[in-house]
Amino acid sequence: RGRVTWVKSQWKSSAQPGQLSAQINNQLQAKYRSTFYNLDAPVEAIVARRGDLVAVQHDLLSELAGSGRIVDWTLDGSGDVDTITIDCEVAVANEPDFLSVTDLLAVEDVLLIGATSGVIIRGPDGLSSVIALDNTTGQTAVLELATPIPAADVYAGALVSIGRTGQEALRLVVFAVDPQEDFTASLTLVDEAPEIWA
Repeated sequence: RGRVTWVKSQWKSSAQPGQLSAQINNQLQAKYRSTFYNLDAPVEAIVARRGDLVAVQHDLLSELAGSGRIVDWTLDGSGDVDTITIDCEVAVANEPDFLSVTDLLAVEDVLLIGATSGVIIRGPDGLSSVIALDNTTGQTAVLELATPIPAADVYAGALVSIGRTGQEALRLVVFAVDPQEDFTASLTLVDEAPEIWA
């Protein structure tokens, strides 16, 4: 009773050299990819295959999350896009950091201190651009880009994803695709987990 025995564990494997790396990879998979995300995706998901890296945005991820499609844009003096208008209003933030707040009691939402928003714009070739926003905090359909982008990277109907800077979307890997009758798909996703390959 009450006796504790300490056991020293060691990694022992009878695997061949090529199999050992597979065993280690399986251990890392279990550690970093233990959560499965299931969602129903629109017809655009038809291009996703097992192993593809995808970006997912949902308002459950953050209060500063949203997405829409580009309906209009404006150009600056050099012909680059400096604002885009999307088909719906989204929440954006551009709040000073904690050290810049002079009266903490005047702050309406302390969770937004230091919060800034960014946008991911899917380009015509499928590649995405990530840009910080210069908007003031609030709801808006007009997104002011902190850094103008080439006009060739913007087109009507382009998908955009808005979120906190650095968290505009959750990067996930497709684990399984279950096609549905109406050309949508039920996707099973796992975390990107770059630690596995580090």
